[in-house]
Amino acid sequence: MKRRLFRIWLLSFAAMSAMGIRSPLFGLATESTPAEGLTGSTQVSSGVEVVIYTIGLTQPAFHPLNDSDVGNGTINLGVELTIDDLSAPTDLVSSDFTSLKLYRSTDNVFDGSPTDFLLATNTTVNIGAITVLDALNGGGSRTLTHGAEDFLIVTTTISSSAKPGHAFRVGAAANHVGLVETGVFFPAGDYRLGSPIAAADGSNIVIAAQSPSCVGGGGSGVGIPFGGEPVILILLLGTGLYMIRRAAV
Repeated sequence: MKRRLFRIWLLSFAAMSAMGIRSPLFGLATESTPAEGLTGSTQVSSGVEVVIYTIGLTQPAFHPLNDSDVGNGTINLGVELTIDDLSAPTDLVSSDFTSLKLYRSTDNVFDGSPTDFLLATNTTVNIGAITVLDALNGGGSRTLTHGAEDFLIVTTTISSSAKPGHAFRVGAAANHVGLVETGVFFPAGDYRLGSPIAAADGSNIVIAAQSPSCVGGGGSGVGIPFGGEPVILILLLGTGLYMIRRAAV
């Protein structure tokens, strides 16, 4: 009887494999923390790397012979996002961005610690069209942890040439995260997950103007809040400096 049940079990595996059917029972990751893009409106200065997307994935612990890896370099390439201008255009351009980066994190905190594994870097950012972050070259760090939640984090770095006032929002279609399953029970195969993210004008990042910096001979100029000139002027004269710079705070 046990042998017969085992044969039925194997036949079921074979049939499901042939039909391309996969189940979380056999090690597939699930979306345990819904995908999220931008929330509210934030100002970010040039040169700053800022988080624009996160999702939590959990791979079951009870089938360690199967792995779920982020991307596979053929069909599902990691994460697909769309960065777009606002409905009222701000003249956003691709050169406003230095790069997009995809990380796998074990603690959902992007801080550059050893728990953040860089999976992909894309130096070309499409505007109004999908940008694919291909995790093919991420090596072993593509593999999700068994029995614990992993997080995918996407960041962008604002270019030093970005124009202040340009703004962007982030969207994603349903099933925008590509994974590949490898292991004993099924041959390698692709599957996708990821809740859709609707790009909204109210959830955006605005590229901020740089605060006026200290300038002048030898870099000795000083930024001064409006209304503080008389007091600061005495200090400057006392140190032999005769340049004064007004700066809003």
